[in-house]
Amino acid sequence: MAISDMSQTDDNISGAVTQLLLKEPFFAHLLGNLSREISNRTPTVALEKTQGGYSLIVNPEYFDQVLTTREQRVAAIKHEALHFVFSHVFRAEKFEHQEVYNLAADLVVNQYLEPWPSLPDAFTLELLDEVGVWMNRDESVEYYYEELLKILEQNEGGDGDDGESSGVGGMLQESMSTTNQRGDHQFWANQSADDAEQNQHDDMLSQAAQRSQDWGKLPGPLQQLINAMLERREPQVDWRRSLRLFAASSGRTSVAHTMKRISKRYGTRPGTRIKRYSKLAVALDTSGSVDDDTLSTFFSEIHSIWKHGAEVVIIECDAEVQQSYPYRGQTPQDVAGRGGTAFDPVFEHLNQNRQQQFDGCIYLTDGWANTPEVRPPCKVLWVICSDGTDEYVNFGPAIQLQD
Repeated sequence: MAISDMSQTDDNISGAVTQLLLKEPFFAHLLGNLSREISNRTPTVALEKTQGGYSLIVNPEYFDQVLTTREQRVAAIKHEALHFVFSHVFRAEKFEHQEVYNLAADLVVNQYLEPWPSLPDAFTLELLDEVGVWMNRDESVEYYYEELLKILEQNEGGDGDDGESSGVGGMLQESMSTTNQRGDHQFWANQSADDAEQNQHDDMLSQAAQRSQDWGKLPGPLQQLINAMLERREPQVDWRRSLRLFAASSGRTSVAHTMKRISKRYGTRPGTRIKRYSKLAVALDTSGSVDDDTLSTFFSEIHSIWKHGAEVVIIECDAEVQQSYPYRGQTPQDVAGRGGTAFDPVFEHLNQNRQQQFDGCIYLTDGWANTPEVRPPCKVLWVICSDGTDEYVNFGPAIQLQD
């Protein structure tokens, strides 16, 4: 493939994303989190789950020549973004008939391509309506999958009147054989989502929603999906108040200049404000008794702590400290540990690293371990999962999350 061809395709992709940014920022910000691959591995445009995230694969000949207008190119990449929103990429293995699932997934996303045009040879509800098959709008992929299966079964049984069923079934057979002319689903096979991947998926949707602020204008079913995701990630603790208490007990402050305030001394701008430091060690219990669902809940709380302005350093620990790293808004793919549980190693770690000057330690755990005996160098707040216990905690108050 010539470098000039790849450059043209990359420019066309960037131009399509820019058009989305102007009219539908949510999808543009979502696509910004996907890596790009210009490749002949797909005959059209495809979405692939990779080890590091998700990749948008674009065939240059299809994107530059078959799609002749910028509007069609926008529709093509929005089509893949919609598959991502609906989690189609890692739901395929739940459906026995893969080709029918591909068509059902396209029936879902093609309803929401407006204001962009349909893609060439698109499989849509309007196409089915033309051949006498009516289906509800705004339904799930499961609904369309079952309806399409019924049509195929009727066709195989030869129960159609005057050949009508046979004609519709033949159209479906042809559509299944030419799926890759509309959008390539070959990379969906054998994909499933564990809790870490579901977290990553939700992270990307959440970031797109926060950056765009326009997702409230999306069609109802898409809003419901995003609302459900945001509710799953909603923290239970009022971290704004909790962090204010941590900051109030810290003696470390700095003076910041701001145009929003008038100097009390000179009566001019800029004025000054006192900025309190809030650097927190967040101890994460990664023992075997803390399951993936609980870890997902813990990371929702960590994200809220970070979002409210605290500098967060995560300390993963089961029976010993496994690793320590700054949190910057991204949930890790995996955690280290899964052994027994002990609290003292975290407090020993904090004492050995006093130079980091933590203002406090928030310990996320199920609470099932021996009472700690090592006194930490800072104040501690325990956050206990819903089925945990605060019987064995020490050196600070505890908050129990709800189920």
